[in-house]
Formats: sequence, structure tokens, C-alpha cells
Amino acid sequence: MLGGATRLLVDLNRPAGHPRCFSEFSKTLDRDDRAELLETIHQPYWQDYEARVSEPGRCVHLACHSFVPVLEGRQRLVDIGLLFDPGREPEAGWCRRLLDGLRLEFPFFRIHSNQPYRGTSSGLGQYHRARFGADKLLSAELEISQALIESASWPRLRSRLIDVLVARLF
Repeated sequence: MLGGATRLLVDLNRPAGHPRCFSEFSKTLDRDDRAELLETIHQPYWQDYEARVSEPGRCVHLACHSFVPVLEGRQRLVDIGLLFDPGREPEAGWCRRLLDGLRLEFPFFRIHSNQPYRGTSSGLGQYHRARFGADKLLSAELEISQALIESASWPRLRSRLIDVLVARLF
């Protein structure tokens, strides 16, 4: 499921009432314009997500995001992060297997769990973890440094990354 909208308009990973649901650019829009963004982009995405999680069987959600390597003057010492709730089995076990595969394939990268953000921060996965049990929903966020994405080797790296994730997905 692809969001199809930039977080510069509305952040699909944040609940509608979250202070960072709108970016520095879109939060200056008038109330009606922000309401339209929520109604036409945000709300349908969240409704579609919940409908998919509600389908029979287990739902595996792996969101993919990028992050800036330096934030507010501080260097982030991570190349690839995997965000998840460490207290929620079997999600934590699934994520440990993903991390093992990533570290095996990319031993030269700094790969960490719950960095550069906490895996339990307010977002799409965390909101739905409260609504669906651990046996129903496995939710994680793959965070990749923009330094990797901007490198000349990114196309090859991305292909290898996808292969590792697919091989360890279940």
C-alpha cells in the first residue's frame, strides 16, 4: 500500500491530531485547506490500512522511510534502523530476524533497532498496535539514511536490501 502523498503536505505516518501531521509548509495553510488534506489524503489512507489489517489472517506491515544523517547539528550514528515495539512478541522476534539478516548482508553499515527514532513513537503502526493484538499485526518501520539513498551505489544496495527483507519477511 503506497501513500501517494509527500509528508510535506500531510504525514501519513502520524495520527490526524499529531502536532507534526502537517509540515512546516502545510501547517500555515488555513483550516479549511488542512481539513481538505485530511479528508482527501490522510483519512482514506488510514481507513484503507485499517481495512487491510482487519482482513482474515495476520497482517505484516513494513513501512519504509528515510532520515537525514544530521539533525539539528547532531550526527546520527546509524545507517539503517528498524523501529518496532520490543515488548510486543511476536513482532520483536520478527524484527530481530530482519535485523540479523540485514547485519549479515551489510556488516559494514551501522544497523540498529529503534534508531534514529523509538519504535513506540506515535505513528500509524503504534496507533494500530493498540487496536489489534500482537498475533494479528506485526508492524515495523525501516529507516534508511538519506546518505545511503544519495550514494551512487543506492540502486544496487536497494535491490540487495529488498532481497534480504523478502527472504526474512516471514
